[in-house]
Amino acid sequence: MDVRVVVRAPGKATSVMGSKCIMTVAIVALVAAMGSSASADLWNGVEYDFVDVIDTWGFRGRDVVSITQNRPVSYEHDITGYDVPDHFWVTEAWLGLEFTNDGGDGHGSFWVFEWDRREFVSVGYQDGTWTEIGEVDNGQYDLLVDIDWLNDDGVLDVTLNVSNPLGTAAAELDRSVLYGNLVGHTPAPAAVLLGLLGLGTAGLKLRRWC
Repeated sequence: MDVRVVVRAPGKATSVMGSKCIMTVAIVALVAAMGSSASADLWNGVEYDFVDVIDTWGFRGRDVVSITQNRPVSYEHDITGYDVPDHFWVTEAWLGLEFTNDGGDGHGSFWVFEWDRREFVSVGYQDGTWTEIGEVDNGQYDLLVDIDWLNDDGVLDVTLNVSNPLGTAAAELDRSVLYGNLVGHTPAPAAVLLGLLGLGTAGLKLRRWC
């Protein structure tokens, strides 16, 4: 037999069983909210480095890629594998370009002959911005990268162009390295949604006996 104890007060009646239900709903809702918050905070504040290296080129996997005047080379660095921008944002980033097989920087003329073996390199990005490196030799040149490009979709589009006054510039790129720092972040809309789902689930489960 179901026995219900009722404590009456002037002007209202409160069921002990009903009070337990209310308290249970509140506790479950709190746990659900804490769980959603913990899930959302999983990546929050975590910091570490990233690096993306391209050292083979084309479908044949060549060791170097040739860049000649009026024939630029385009490629992309993709760091979405680091959960950028879903769970991590880039705080600092650099692009390292390593050139090789430089044959010298001689230039001049004699009688009707002219020569120019210099190669002035410029780097273009996805928004149409160009950065001038200048004349390059063998070695790596590091450029600071605008992190907004990476935090947009995790991809950096790169175009390399070479030139000299005579129009005979040519360079060989050995590898391209994108590196920098990441920090975890919490997407607020997702955290709120998880909290609401947890509260709703708790309410549905307790409706049967409250």
